[in-house]
Amino acid sequence: MAPQQHREARRLIRSICSNCDNGNCIRLDTPCPQLYSASVSCRFFRNVLLKDSEAGTLEAEIFHPGIGKRCAVCGKIFYSTGNRAKYCADCKAEAQRKQKAEYAKRKRAAVE
Repeated sequence: MAPQQHREARRLIRSICSNCDNGNCIRLDTPCPQLYSASVSCRFFRNVLLKDSEAGTLEAEIFHPGIGKRCAVCGKIFYSTGNRAKYCADCKAEAQRKQKAEYAKRKRAAVE
């Protein structure tokens, strides 16, 4: 993991991991290995926490680096399953609304 990804992973573990108690792993009865390791060493972290909606795109950033796209509106990196996506999830609805309004405006202008 890159340093920024590791910081995000530590924040995620401290905020929503049910097995982490003040930096100690309840399941292992030792300090949490994922908090101190820059590699993905915890199965619970990999299979549960990275799938959570609060994790955002952290899973894709860790396991599929370099295949992200930049949003045409905000410039944030996002990951898509198709090759035609231009907008991140946050900007997608607003961009579609604007495109639909522009299309309707052109259609109304052509009717006259």
